[in-house]
Amino acid sequence: MRPVNRAFYATVCSGKGGVGKSTIAVLLSSRLADAGYRTLLVDADCGLGDLATLTNSIVRRGFEAVLAGTATLEEATVKIGPRLWLIGTEAGARLSGQTPELTGLSNCAQIDTLFDVVIIDTPSSLDPLILNLIAMCDLSISVTTPHIPAIADSYIQIKQACEVSDRGSAAFIVNKADSEIEGDQSTAKFSELVEKFLTRTMLALGYLEFNPLVQKYSESQSLTTIPTELDGAVKKLDRMVKTLREQHIDKARRGSSLWERLGEAMALKRVVGFDDTQVMVHN
Repeated sequence: MRPVNRAFYATVCSGKGGVGKSTIAVLLSSRLADAGYRTLLVDADCGLGDLATLTNSIVRRGFEAVLAGTATLEEATVKIGPRLWLIGTEAGARLSGQTPELTGLSNCAQIDTLFDVVIIDTPSSLDPLILNLIAMCDLSISVTTPHIPAIADSYIQIKQACEVSDRGSAAFIVNKADSEIEGDQSTAKFSELVEKFLTRTMLALGYLEFNPLVQKYSESQSLTTIPTELDGAVKKLDRMVKTLREQHIDKARRGSSLWERLGEAMALKRVVGFDDTQVMVHN
């Protein structure tokens, strides 16, 4: 099952930590792999990400090394399940200086020929590189909770990404809702906020209710094979995957992919004298 032209790229993002973004990235990736797609999960929270821990994987070379051109795609990619692979991050690593390098972007471009779907887990950050990743993917999936601070922070991140580029589509998921009523109300509230102040529409993928078993299986590093006890969450995830397939993944994609877009953005920054000496900084 290969989509036309190139891989489909989606970022999973949030404006606030602790909303379950990385867990959702793993769950969506595993369901997409189960649906028959060759799926690559990427940890872009360089030096601080926990996808390797969540998937019980060993990372030898990270995403930051691939972008810097010091590691090949083959060196950094780890198979973590049937039709599911991971590019993690090395502990303590960070992106700085003139990265991503053109050699690194060339390495990443190989992804288009190897995978059907790429899910990139990004940090809760307004860093220029992260905003470019969010804005230039085919789809950005913002994760929020029903709480006002999480909604506000996600809105700010979306707003900043829209100012970088509005060429990609956007969607959102409400996580950790206490009930169906709260999930529905929070979904409506977030949609209204974005449409009113950003004058754009975001696809509501749905909501997930708070479930302590998700935390349990996260801690036991077994989320890539979802247990039967999470049947309710699985059904909601499968509806999300169905929507993604019908509205995005299975449609033909023409034009430049993520890595070409990032290369173009880098070239533009050099022309206008953009100070790119600190691409990523963690507070």
